[in-house]
Amino acid sequence: MPAYDENIEARVDREIAAFLEEEYAAQGEDLYQWYRYKFIAANNKRLTSTIGLAHYDKAIVRFVLQACPFATRFVEIGAGVAQESMLIALHGLPAFGVDTTPAHIEMMKRLRERLAERLDSGLLERMTPVYDWYPNRAEEYVDAGTVLVFPTLSASTTPEQDIKILDMMKLAGGVILSMEHFFRTRTPEQQEALLSEIRSRGFDKPVEVFAWGNGDMGFSANRIVFLKRL
Repeated sequence: MPAYDENIEARVDREIAAFLEEEYAAQGEDLYQWYRYKFIAANNKRLTSTIGLAHYDKAIVRFVLQACPFATRFVEIGAGVAQESMLIALHGLPAFGVDTTPAHIEMMKRLRERLAERLDSGLLERMTPVYDWYPNRAEEYVDAGTVLVFPTLSASTTPEQDIKILDMMKLAGGVILSMEHFFRTRTPEQQEALLSEIRSRGFDKPVEVFAWGNGDMGFSANRIVFLKRL
């Protein structure tokens, strides 16, 4: 497993920040609002300059490289432009960025091309954009060597979809997820129920990856945890 490199982190952060600024200049209000209001300094008064990587992006990639020796693949669900996937692929671990929005996939591809040209041409082989509603084709990109990652997500799902989403986690060697924003905003009681559901499918107790307070850098309070498949 490659070691985490803060120099790579810094270079990726700068390149993605510049990319988002350029996208915002070109698209204006059509830019995906998550990036428009969280990452771009002009819209997020808690930032002194535009960021390319959120604090949790860095923490998740660092954790996987340091604490998941079984990992041979990184799969990011609801990836947006897939900053985490780009960062970990630039460290050498194959990654898949999965998203359901065509505009996000196109941005992801443009960002991958930019980073491949400016940082490492091997990124084109190691990072794969996937246009899919997880878990419809999960068997194609999730296996026992996969760390399956669910950063802050917001989507409407049915109870039947929830069961399928959780059941298909069993394909992975481990999962990392946002406790408060796992497909919807969850109360503390709902978060504990979610952990129980995941553990009942054969996962170990949760290990904290990263946590932050309310309004930190403009991101609402959250806790990111890892559960390893037993």
